[in-house]
Amino acid sequence: MERSLASLILALALLPVTVWDRGRDLATPIVPLVSIFYAMYFAAPIFLLSKFSRAWYIQEILPDWALERSLLLACVGVIAMYIGYYNPVSVFLGRAVPKLRFKWRNPRALEGAGLLFSLIGIGTYYLGFGSLAYSVDSSVSRVSSSFEQILHFLCDLSLIGIGILFILWRVGALSRTGSVLLWIAVLPTRLVFGVATGAVFQSIEVVLLLLLIDGTLSGRFRWWVLGIGFTGMLVLQPTKTLLRSQEAAERGKEVAPVHRGAKFLNIALDVVRRPDELGVSIVDMGIDRLNLVTTFAAVIEQTPERIPFWGGYSYRCLATKMIPKMLYPGKPPEDGGQAFPHRYGFINPSDVSTSYNLAQLLEAYINFGISGLIVIMALIGMFYRVGQGVFVQPRMELGAVIGVCYMTLGWVNIESNASLVLAGVMWEIAYLVAVHLVVLVAERVVPSK
Repeated sequence: MERSLASLILALALLPVTVWDRGRDLATPIVPLVSIFYAMYFAAPIFLLSKFSRAWYIQEILPDWALERSLLLACVGVIAMYIGYYNPVSVFLGRAVPKLRFKWRNPRALEGAGLLFSLIGIGTYYLGFGSLAYSVDSSVSRVSSSFEQILHFLCDLSLIGIGILFILWRVGALSRTGSVLLWIAVLPTRLVFGVATGAVFQSIEVVLLLLLIDGTLSGRFRWWVLGIGFTGMLVLQPTKTLLRSQEAAERGKEVAPVHRGAKFLNIALDVVRRPDELGVSIVDMGIDRLNLVTTFAAVIEQTPERIPFWGGYSYRCLATKMIPKMLYPGKPPEDGGQAFPHRYGFINPSDVSTSYNLAQLLEAYINFGISGLIVIMALIGMFYRVGQGVFVQPRMELGAVIGVCYMTLGWVNIESNASLVLAGVMWEIAYLVAVHLVVLVAERVVPSK
């Protein structure tokens, strides 16, 4: 039964992929990509794990009924998301929503802006690395919570810059010097800084952004890259765990991104060459990072018999998401990563530093049960359609391609709660408008020839 339900999730994931590859969905390939991620998180572990416990290091095996129920509800949630995305009302709203065109026409100015954005973003990564990197050392300096969003937006200029340079290279408008800087300096540096943080997604998001841009331009998605990425996660996850363990043993040492990046790569090579000596299981530890089905089963085992439904607690910050914390000191905290695991006993009650992701599918269920799961997943699907509609239009301009691919990039993070991933879309649009204004200034200053 478990393998049959997992196979159904895999089959469901192929539906939007087929629709998009055949040109019947003119938006970016975000829903096909999200569908593949659902298959990775909920179906793949059933075929690859040797035991079904909440985490690879826990010996207690989850009951079959809980696993089957989690897989069945995952199928229901994915279908509800498709209904929300493909229904005629969502399609109409996606077409009717006001459009941002972002007409960028000067390749020379764009190349300069792309290099400038990349330099600022990577420079911010370097200067603010102590606040971006995973660290168990409380002595490592961190910015105040009021300025965290500003720091992340400055860092995201590296994504915008790389995206601009890549799209120019993709259409043959990037100079030879720009091409060398993109592939030899900018992109490798950003990837190294990403893995050096100990949060692998900060590197993976760069690759996903380029895939989204390439797919939007060509109408074809390079799905084989995801296969390579899935295999790579089997190495990256144990590497990340070992890096964090080493950093914990070296408390008080200065956080250096280049040093940590080199250390990460060295550990990755050791994981591939001698996993037994390091005491790691590549498959179990790797799949553990791509495994939501057993966490869902552990939740279902306790909800609502032992732990009542949450009644919307984790969604309470949606109403104040757009208000900066510096203007609203009493703003409800985004504490799903702590409140959720403490509520279910997944981490020690005294642990106030570990964040345990609350996936959107699980979040809908633990708040409102099956009916809430169906409604909320349908609303998320509708959000995908309407949100893209701000940029998606016939014959999109290059700036609109950058805008929609950047905005939708975070949506693949289905393992985090909805308010954390989706509710910041208005800030992202405002951020992209600011970037657009800078590009317009550059196009006025820099001659086109």
